[in-house]
Amino acid sequence: MRMAEVMDNAPPLDLRANLSRYWSTVTGIPGPDNRLGGQTPASANLGADYRFASVPLTVGANLNWVPSVTTQLSATQQSYSVSKTGIDFFALWKNSNSVQFRISGSDLLHENFITSATNESDSNIDQIRTVARSWINWVASLVIKY
Repeated sequence: MRMAEVMDNAPPLDLRANLSRYWSTVTGIPGPDNRLGGQTPASANLGADYRFASVPLTVGANLNWVPSVTTQLSATQQSYSVSKTGIDFFALWKNSNSVQFRISGSDLLHENFITSATNESDSNIDQIRTVARSWINWVASLVIKY
């Protein structure tokens, strides 16, 4: 929503937010945590954009959160993922409708994605832990429309 839609003399600020909750159950797999593979129980996003009045510049940021999740994949297999928080940022210089310059950065917190998988049998318990490195991504783009 734009702040100007709900307040008089509001700053040139746009706000956005969402919270999602997921309920799934896979019949035939014993619980608890017998949800769809890879489905987290929830996720949340918060974001804001600010348009400067004196220059043709808009800046914005977004915060994303996904909680940790354990999933029962079968009677003997289980997976686990740690929670992850991400921050993205952008700056847009819109000189005219035909020329725009944007700089954006994603995954600014640079958190690694950590998962583990467990497989139990009559005689063994095998566990695998995976750490996927995360990288901050920067993009600069110039758009010229004819």
